[in-house]
Order: sequence, then C-alpha cells, then structure tokens
Amino acid sequence: MRAVWGYVWAAVRRHRLQSVSVAVICFMGMALTSLAVTVFLRSTSAWEDGFRATNGAHLVMTFDAGVVTRAQVEATASVAGVEALGEVQESVTLPAAQGELHRTIQILGRSDAGGAVGRLNLVDGRWPRSPDEIAVNKVVLDEGRAHFGIGQDVAVATAGGLRLFRAVGQVDDLMAFDSFGSIQRGWVQPAVAAELAAPVARGDAARQWLAPYRVSGDVSDARLVATAAAIGGSLPSGAVAKAPLYWSVSKSSSNWATQAFGAVVYVFMVAALLTVVFLVASIVAGSVLATRRDLGVGKALGLTPAQAVAAVIGQMLVPAALGALAGLPLGLASSAPFLSSSSDTLRVPVPSPVDLPMDVGLYAGMLGLVGLVALGPAVRAAGVPAVVALRDGPGWGGHPSRLAAAVDRLGLPRAVRLGMVDVARRPVRSLLTLGAVAVGLAVLTLALTFAPAAASLAADRASWGGAQDFDVVRAPQATDAEVGAALAARPEIASTLQSATAQLAVRGRAQSIPLTGMRGDAPAFGYRALRGHWFAGPDEAVIAGGTAKDLDLRVGDTVSGTVAGRPFSARVSGIMNDIAGGGLGVRVPWSAFESIVPGAQPNQYQVRLGDAADAKRVIAALNEDDGALLQARPVIWGGYADGFLGILNSLVGGLATAIIVLAAAGVFNVAFLAVMERRREHAILKAVGMSARQFVAMVFSFGLFLTVCAALIGIPLGLWFEDYLLNAVMGSQWGFELPQGSLSPLTGLAIVAGALAVALLGTAIPARRALRVPAAVVLHSE
Repeated sequence: MRAVWGYVWAAVRRHRLQSVSVAVICFMGMALTSLAVTVFLRSTSAWEDGFRATNGAHLVMTFDAGVVTRAQVEATASVAGVEALGEVQESVTLPAAQGELHRTIQILGRSDAGGAVGRLNLVDGRWPRSPDEIAVNKVVLDEGRAHFGIGQDVAVATAGGLRLFRAVGQVDDLMAFDSFGSIQRGWVQPAVAAELAAPVARGDAARQWLAPYRVSGDVSDARLVATAAAIGGSLPSGAVAKAPLYWSVSKSSSNWATQAFGAVVYVFMVAALLTVVFLVASIVAGSVLATRRDLGVGKALGLTPAQAVAAVIGQMLVPAALGALAGLPLGLASSAPFLSSSSDTLRVPVPSPVDLPMDVGLYAGMLGLVGLVALGPAVRAAGVPAVVALRDGPGWGGHPSRLAAAVDRLGLPRAVRLGMVDVARRPVRSLLTLGAVAVGLAVLTLALTFAPAAASLAADRASWGGAQDFDVVRAPQATDAEVGAALAARPEIASTLQSATAQLAVRGRAQSIPLTGMRGDAPAFGYRALRGHWFAGPDEAVIAGGTAKDLDLRVGDTVSGTVAGRPFSARVSGIMNDIAGGGLGVRVPWSAFESIVPGAQPNQYQVRLGDAADAKRVIAALNEDDGALLQARPVIWGGYADGFLGILNSLVGGLATAIIVLAAAGVFNVAFLAVMERRREHAILKAVGMSARQFVAMVFSFGLFLTVCAALIGIPLGLWFEDYLLNAVMGSQWGFELPQGSLSPLTGLAIVAGALAVALLGTAIPARRALRVPAAVVLHSE
C-alpha cells in the first residue's frame, strides 16, 4: 500500500497541470451538483416544517352554503379516509382595498388561529376580537408590495355598501396557494362572516363553507382525489363549489419561483456531470499514455497489476477529492438565496442547506464517478507488461487507424494533416473530448437562444394576465350595466374586455377546469392562439396548454363536460399559453357562456386607456367616485414576467459560462497530453526542418478539428436543450409552450467564433511549450 501511495503522490506532484485540471473540473462539477440537489430537495423544507408544526390540512374543500348546511359539512368527518376535520369556516369573496391597493379578498369566519387541523401562524399583531377587526395574510408574487398589512383600514365592498375593517393581525397561511398562485384571505369573527355572506346571491361571490381535512394513511394525490370524491359523494348533488385544494399543490405553488430556478440549475447540473465524465475519462486516458513509462518502471520495481490499477485511479482521485471538497461548500452556500426566498415568503426560519447524509453521499458519488471513469484505462494500463511499456515509449497504443489514413489522404497541408491524424489515431480519447466540447457548445447555444425565447414569452403579456392597463372587479351588489356606465363615463378609457368564470367538470378528472366567458375584442388585448386560431363562433373554444395536455386534446377535437349539471361542448379552435391561469382553462365567447350559465354577468373587466392617460389617476378616480359599484386595481402580473425572466437569463448565462470554461479546460488538457505523449515524434519533425509556424498549425489543427466536429453536434443539441428546458421543464410546470428556438446567422457566427476561441485557447499554450523545448533535449531523454 505504501508503494502505491508513493507512486500516486509522486505522479500527482510530477504532473501538476493534469492534477490541477482534474481538481478544477471536479470543483465546478461538485459545486453545480450540490447546488442543484440542495435546491431541489430542500426548497420545500421551510413549507414542510411549517406544515408539520401547524398540523396542516392535506385537503381543503369548498362547499356551496346554499346547498348544504354547516352541520352536513361537519358530518363528513366520519367519511372513510378522513382522520380529522378542522373548523368549518363560512366564506365569502369580495372586492377590497387598503389605500391604493385593490384586490379580491376571501373573508373567512374563524374563532381563533388555533385548532386541531390547519393552525394558523400569527406572525404579527393579534387575532380579531371585535366586529370591525380583520386579520390578513401576506400575498406574494406581487412585485414585493401588493399585500395587505396591519394597522390600516381594509375597505370591503359588501352587498350593503363599503364596510371598514381595521387590520390587526398578519397570518401565515400555508394553504393560501393554489395552482393560480397565492390567495388573498382575511379572517373575521364567525358572526361577522355570516353577516357579510348572508345577502350575497349564489355565484362567484357566494356563501361557502371552507373545510380543512387531515387524511389518514397514504396522502398521495391519488388517495386525496379518492377521499375528496368520497366526501363530495356523501353530500347532496352540487354541494362541492370548486375544485379541492391539495397540500401538494400548495407546497409546489408556494415556492414555484424557487423550483423554476432549481429546474434550470438541474438541467445545467446534468450538463456539468456529462462534461465531468467526458473530461475525466479523456484526461485519464491521456494520462495513462503520457505516464506509461513511469508505470512501467513502477511495475518493474514490484507493483502488482492490482496495485497498478489502484495507482492509476488514485492519481485521479487525489486531485478529484480536493476539488470536490472545495466545490461542495460553494454549492451549498450558493443555494442559500433560493432557500431564503422560500422562507421569506412563508415567514418561517431559513432551513439549513447542510444535510450531512446527503452531502456525504454527493461527495462520495463524485469520487465514485471519477473512480469508475478511471477504472477502464487503469485496467488496460495494468495489463501491459512492464517491458512493453518501457520499450514502446510515446508510441504505445497509437498505431494509425483507417480513419487516420483517410485523414492523411485529404490533400491538406502536411502540418494540418499531422494535427488531424493526432485526433484519428486516438479515437476513444478524441471522442471523449469531442463529447465534452459538444456539451459545452450545446450550453453556449442554449445561453444565446434562451434570452430571445424568454423575451418572446415575456412579450406575450396576455398569457401573464398583464395585457391591460388595469383591472376592475364588479361589486356584488352592482350590475354589469352600472359598471359599464361608470367605465363609459371615463373618456380616458379606450376599451374594455369583460369576463366571468365558472367551473367545468370533466368526466374522469377529479378537479374542475375554469371556464371563462369573454366579451369584447380579446385579440386586440393581445390574446392569441399558439396553435390554431382564436374562437370565431359560439361553438368554438380556446384551451390552455395545460388543459390540452391533461385532456389529450388537439386543435379540432371536442372539449366537453358539465357546468352546474348543464352539458357543455365546443370544438377546440386554438391552444394558448395561459400562465396567469396556471396553465389551465377553457375560454369561450360570451354568447356561449351565457347559454351554459343563464343570467351570468361579467365580474372582471380588463381596461385599456388612451395614449395620454395616467393609469394611477384613473384608478384613484374610479375607486373614489364609484367605489360602491366596483374596485379598480393595478395589474399585478404586469411587470413580474420581465423581472423574473431577467433573473432567469442571468442564471442561465452564469451557469453556461461555468460549463464553457470546463469545456475549454478539456480541450487544453487533451491538447497538452497529445503534445506530451508525442514529443519524441515532434522533436524528430523539428529536427528534419519543420518550422515554428508549421508546428503551431499542426497543434492548432488538432483542437480545431475536434471543435468543428463538436459544433456540428453541440449546436443542434443546444437547441434541443432549450426546447427541453423551456417546454418540458418550465412549460409543463406553468402550462406554457414555446416553439423551438432557431439560430439567426449572427448567433450562429457567435457560436462558431466561440468554438474557435476555445480551440485556440486550448492549443496555444501546449504548442508554445513544445516549441521552447529543444529537439536534442527531448531525443536525449528518450
């Protein structure tokens, strides 16, 4: 063992450049891997810790108070699969305002923040005690500002007019997240909620019961769907007012931004690990060739084949262990901003990124990967007799192949052909290097095409819910005609787009789908179909990408279901991006909506202003003059897409740079090892008259040939990476779809120029070093 360690340590010190390269490669690979795995596995830790501490609800159901009584809902505690039922809360959704902030709020009647199921975390202030007090939760994803705070009045538009509540407490509600984002809620005493809800007619702002359930045993989505169906089946028909809310959905939606960043990091982690595998394998293969004489001397002095294998692997593991040990804390530290983002959202302590078993496993996995990659060349080297290794010198294993012969017949300048033959005579090692460079160029392609694709997504403002200048919500006691008259009286308003939403129940699907009726010129507001066309008649519908995927629908198919027991059917004329709707939904003309929901009136109005109008001034005037009829509010999502995608672009650029550096290091190492293992042949070439320029051309052609071949593979692979990242990873989570990016001539030239720069960087230093060594010195040492 001492002999093996002596050989390993001597080899590491003698081949310092190679050792540093392995250490740097493993450093960067370990940093990216630990970052991605930590974000993926720990990003929901804050939510899960809070969920356990509050005995959170696995399932939250909403019932129509006009169909069932509180006692009937409470009786569902005995349904099979229900472990416990929390306090049944009376609920009504109404427009509300606090200062300049206007939004819809779900008001719940609850006696206190405690209880057996779904306890609330009162993070600031106290629980409401008097009829004019309310506690609110902090809504996130609104550019960091659009949430109700305590200490100010909240004006709620009720059926009897505006009612003021003093916000006395702020609550952390872990189940205030659904597939559409965060839910603004307010809690009052039960008697107050009953007063607010009593006069409200059935509809979107109807009296409802909110019931939180704990489910026994398995709490998978399939089990929760079955339990929700059993609960609904135990009540009269039409009792379930909206789709159940599952704990997994709330957990995912509470930190969707962190998970989106994590998904990007994960894709780059895979690319980084591929690069590490290719580079380490090529370095090991080259190292075995470059140090074959050293290994032959060691075997002649008594190293057994097993010790020789251990020596070669150890020569890689020592720098790999040092590099990975330095990269692990960097990756963990880099994950801290992602984890703190989730914790800040939920108002809970930041979870530690350190998970000792996981971190030890990642470190051991990286070393195991390096050892596994080194095993093949090590076994091959150990099987070569010492006398053969000492006799053959640099030429061992390098007999010309058919590919090398074919390259030699291309008719290129002699120096260039010699450099390309260096690639062909070591096909396995060259292919490994080719793979590493191809991954690097694929990542470069992804980085250069991701930003334009993301910009096109951000520009599709309608899909983010931000195509309008501001929104208006109709008060429950107001009619559509009254709101329309109030808006028409404002000369600054150029146009409006009105809508209302019902729930479409689809056979075979546990959760209902939002069915939105639209009145007005939707395409003029930026709504468009990604595939197909916008609806043109009452028998057509445009569906969201997520709905098309869930129901396996295409343009020309029929989407059907029931709305409050009434049958609905329409032909799919188009499929759209609908990020604001969580990627789900069906949109139809207003005439079709009225036929399925008799007496329906729009309750949401998207407003566009004239060119010179000031949105803030118009919003303030509407709320002051017509506050009893409507609530005007700024667009929440309007600027969020730009900011979020801007951060995402920076993240992609930074990660791509790291992997491109890895690829450049790979070309450098392989070029250096190729020069070192053939230094005797190069010395002979210089002795017979090869000029310095010809020598540089020969070495440069080696890297150039590899890089050009890698570009032919890497650029198409990069376009596939972009499509996978945008659509399969991010798009499937948010319900959007983008066409695969295409390369502009300028972008293509930039990638080719980057590839040439990598080749030049990787071969310039080895060529310069080889030129400085006199041919006589090399031949004498051989």
